[in-house]
Amino acid sequence: MFWSGDEPPARPAGRLPVMLLPNFDEYLIAYKDRALVVDADRAANIAARTNGAFANHLIVDGRLAGGWSRRIGGNSVTIDVAPYKKLSPLHTRALSHAAEQYGEFLGMPSTLAVV
Repeated sequence: MFWSGDEPPARPAGRLPVMLLPNFDEYLIAYKDRALVVDADRAANIAARTNGAFANHLIVDGRLAGGWSRRIGGNSVTIDVAPYKKLSPLHTRALSHAAEQYGEFLGMPSTLAVV
C-alpha cells in the first residue's frame, strides 16, 4: 500500500530524522518508483552504488542523502559517512546518535567519521 498527501507527515515524537540503512534495505529496493525517497538524478545509479565503498544508505528526513560504511578494528567500530551535502546541526546530532545505536547493536563502542 502506498500513501501520499499534499504535505509531508509530521514526524512522530522520538523518531530520529537520520537512519543508517544497509545496502539492500527494502526502504530503497522494494519499490519500482522511488521518487518519494530518491532524487531523480540519483535514481538511475542506485543499484550500481551497492558495489561501491559507501554501499549502505544514509537517509535524512526520509530521503536518500548519502552513503556509509563501517570499519571494525579491535573492540570498536568506525562508521564512515559520506553525505551528498553538508548536514545541519540537527542532522549531525541525529547521525551521531544513529552511529551510537549501531555500535550498541554490535556490542562495541562506535566512532563517527563524516568524510
